[in-house]
Amino acid sequence: MSMRSSLDSLLILERKYHNILAEVAKQQDLTIAEWQLLIKINNGLQTQEQLAHTTKLNISTLSRQLARLDAKKFITKMQTNGTRGRGYFTYSGTEKGEEAVQKMQSSLKTLEQKLFMRWSDEETTLLQVLLNRLVQSMKRFD
Repeated sequence: MSMRSSLDSLLILERKYHNILAEVAKQQDLTIAEWQLLIKINNGLQTQEQLAHTTKLNISTLSRQLARLDAKKFITKMQTNGTRGRGYFTYSGTEKGEEAVQKMQSSLKTLEQKLFMRWSDEETTLLQVLLNRLVQSMKRFD
């Protein structure tokens, strides 16, 4: 039996993690993209311009995600007057939205604890160091 390459292992881990993350998000009636956007709104990014800049999403995709979050009552949308007399919207998280993010973070923390419960502190620290080095190495390809 041959050992798989490090990059192949990372790809397998990424797929498994994505599936788990999607399932955890689904339990809160969210998609992964909606969850990530909701975190940004809960952290104080309020305008579509701020969110577009941070997420690098095009406006139509962002608008659809914001509309879904609003329809599900995870955020509220308020019209505001702009500096040039033009109206625009600001977004803020609702109690339901903040609760969903907290539940997801709690579920992911539990997953992490289960995943590493048989690892020593040294092993988890070493893994973190190596993953950080890998991230830095990958940045060279940007």
